[in-house]
Amino acid sequence: MTITLKNINASSASDVGDVFWGLINAGVVEGTSGAIANGGDSGMGRFQAASDIATTIPSLPNVNLDSDGGIDGAVKGQPDAPPSAVITGGVVDQIIAAAASNLLIKEEGPHDYIGGSQICLTHNPMCFVINRPGAIRDSGANFGQLGWEVTEIWNSLADVKQFNQVGRGVQGQQIVELVFNHVGQTIWGETIAAVDFGVTRLWGLKPYWSEKPIFYHTFVGDGIVVEFTLDELPHSADVDSLQAWEAGVKWDYTTDYTVVAATGVVTMVAAPAAGVKAVFKVLYDKAC
Repeated sequence: MTITLKNINASSASDVGDVFWGLINAGVVEGTSGAIANGGDSGMGRFQAASDIATTIPSLPNVNLDSDGGIDGAVKGQPDAPPSAVITGGVVDQIIAAAASNLLIKEEGPHDYIGGSQICLTHNPMCFVINRPGAIRDSGANFGQLGWEVTEIWNSLADVKQFNQVGRGVQGQQIVELVFNHVGQTIWGETIAAVDFGVTRLWGLKPYWSEKPIFYHTFVGDGIVVEFTLDELPHSADVDSLQAWEAGVKWDYTTDYTVVAATGVVTMVAAPAAGVKAVFKVLYDKAC
């Protein structure tokens, strides 16, 4: 069975808007480097020219039940494969190809392309945030309100299957295949204890409605630094536009942190200890 991450009951969405990706380090999204130094920070990378993202959910096998009394039935068994998906993007996304497959980016004159040899045969765990422009379609006072459907895909292994090595200004394509890990942690570090589907742990959030598109930005503490700048400007200077978690525990706006919407500068009341990760969920204004 194949489903497309674009519809929920209460709204309808058009094609993909802004898609962000980040590398996972110890279960937490750490921007585009996957290993932020203490006292440093990194936002998720923006995936350019993304097309529709379809997710394949394995069908459940039928287990037939036969009885001597002539009453037969069946139950559904465990899935025999994890969910998977495919992204198709433009040539400007060579950085995600390099990150996903541990390849080197080679630059010669006016040309950028994937070059060198694989560093290793494993692939980096990644996560994606998919923002789709849409409108509320359920009955009520907010009918027709414009906004965004947001889908978060956590902890996936990305494998670049194809990449066109072409010059700048020439359209090319890459195909990134995703296989979702069965893990028990959100991309902001909170532990998920419950098993959601058989032996498969929760691997993402189904599409939810948001007034603005979102992405994540991570800061790793060194016990000293208390300020950093977000890659995207938040919609407003309040908890509605900027939520934060330190080591998986949610922070309180004003008590633990504040932000200046005009500059994107975040100030933490106390510097996180060395190696402790603070993850920020940002609602931002999309530039046309």
